[in-house]
Amino acid sequence: MVFQLKMFLDNVRDLVLMPVSLGAALIDFILKGEREGARFYKVLRWGSHSEDVIDVYSAISITSRAISN
Repeated sequence: MVFQLKMFLDNVRDLVLMPVSLGAALIDFILKGEREGARFYKVLRWGSHSEDVIDVYSAISITSRAISN
């Protein structure tokens, strides 16, 4: 059940990040800032962090550690 919930959250995150990242890239293209692509890369960092938090495949590392011990 936990795995299914994590998969659902991961998919929702992907559905949200697609238009947000495209929007950020478009805004970065139109409004030049100090750093090229700053908004887009901020969205990428948020996506990377959310992936670490959801941690869909954490059960694999737990199982691998149990088997190796």
